[in-house]
Amino acid sequence: MVYTYDKGRTLKGAVINEMLFGQSQTACERLMVDLGVSMNIDLKRFRLCLTGIPKQVYAPRFGKDLDDFFRLYGSLEDEMARSLSEFGIAFDAAIVKYDGTKRILYLLSPSPSADRSLEAAELLHRRILALYRSCWGLGDDAYVCVTALSEELRGFESLAEGFVRTRNLAKLSFFLDRSLLMTDDEYRSRHVPLSADGLASSLKRIESLIVRSSVEELEEAVRVLFFEQLRSSFSLRACSDALSEIRSLARRYNEVFLARLDSARLEGLSLEGHDNLKTVYEEARAVLVHCARASSRTGLEVGRLSLEAVRFIRERYAETFTVDEIAREIGVSPNYLSRVFNGEIGESIPSYVAKVRLARAMQLIETSDATIADIGARCGFSSAAYFNRVFKQKTGWTPARYRERKRA
Repeated sequence: MVYTYDKGRTLKGAVINEMLFGQSQTACERLMVDLGVSMNIDLKRFRLCLTGIPKQVYAPRFGKDLDDFFRLYGSLEDEMARSLSEFGIAFDAAIVKYDGTKRILYLLSPSPSADRSLEAAELLHRRILALYRSCWGLGDDAYVCVTALSEELRGFESLAEGFVRTRNLAKLSFFLDRSLLMTDDEYRSRHVPLSADGLASSLKRIESLIVRSSVEELEEAVRVLFFEQLRSSFSLRACSDALSEIRSLARRYNEVFLARLDSARLEGLSLEGHDNLKTVYEEARAVLVHCARASSRTGLEVGRLSLEAVRFIRERYAETFTVDEIAREIGVSPNYLSRVFNGEIGESIPSYVAKVRLARAMQLIETSDATIADIGARCGFSSAAYFNRVFKQKTGWTPARYRERKRA
């Protein structure tokens, strides 16, 4: 073992966290004096090896707790103590806490003859996967565990920097479909930066496919964005930016085409609550396809004037208003607004107003106990007879019969 203190004590507990998170060597030595020990190790050429599934994955997905984690760690420590000696590698192991999780950290020292840290890390990685199978019953496809190996340390002063880099490598499990050992060389071979222009271009294509209702092409474009561009970028920031734009896009077409997407579902399009890229992709794809099917037309992208008209209609559908009033509110001529709206939304303003009123009426019929006549009035229909006639013409059912079927 690598005895980092005198009196035969190993590098564990509070002291290692002080070292890893940026405390100076002087401060750490002072802490150890207070504990009655002293450091007598030169950290040059050591490597950090971080492994284990984070709590954000094992707790909610597999129902495991901290006791389960410690039992796993105990089994791993006993096994590695025997195995690493065969490599001529001395090591220390510790459980470190950061970002709301605990992970297993090894400090590996090179053997006198050669640095076999990579082989040792590969052994450690295989062993931790085997423990997840035998102790927790997890198949290899149930999770992704990235065991991250740092570059060689230059000494104590590079310890905190090396730990940050190792943590960042371990975080890349979010983007992967399989468990692996991640080194800086592995990262460099896989990493393809995604520029802001490249992301914007992909989102622009996705928007055009929504408008054209090209579902198959849209699904392929979303797959390329997530699994070829975002995955290769290894950038949580780029992924978060993409999801933010997709949320805005979905909200816009949800408004325009009455896609009836729940706002909570749109808010769910974020990195929070997801521990891998695949689940985020599946939710984003489903939302965008929903918008494409709701648009169901071929036309231009929806511009500012059409959106402002849509918002006016959505906010004041219960009132009586004309196209002239909408145009005056927006600040353009009625003829110009009608022409733009027809070209971009695919129908006339009066037809769209009727659609909005009908969609709101259907929602109220399904979710409220208000009378049919009251619902028609609240949704802007001039009379109960007119409401019944329009409703049956568009749905094939009277409002009363529609309510019966929904509640049945």
